[in-house]
Amino acid sequence: MTGPALAPGNRSVYLPGMKPIGFHVGYVDPDMAVGVDAPKSTAGPVAAQALDGIVSGAHEVLADDLTRRVKAGPAAGPAALCPQLTAA
Repeated sequence: MTGPALAPGNRSVYLPGMKPIGFHVGYVDPDMAVGVDAPKSTAGPVAAQALDGIVSGAHEVLADDLTRRVKAGPAAGPAALCPQLTAA
């Protein structure tokens, strides 16, 4: 897997018939982030989304709310990534 900036360029160097997918996910339970106090996805639904992306021919899969916010963040501005900035 490559970062979002590298993935599009890398698509041109694979063999014919091969199609890479950008797959992005935040923290996943159980053991990957045992010491992290943050929302976590469970492995089953994350894997199902990855497979759905492969089957549907997606170029990219954003598996959880965190990655969707990160993806949208640069266009939406700082408050999209840090909602506490707008809290009163």
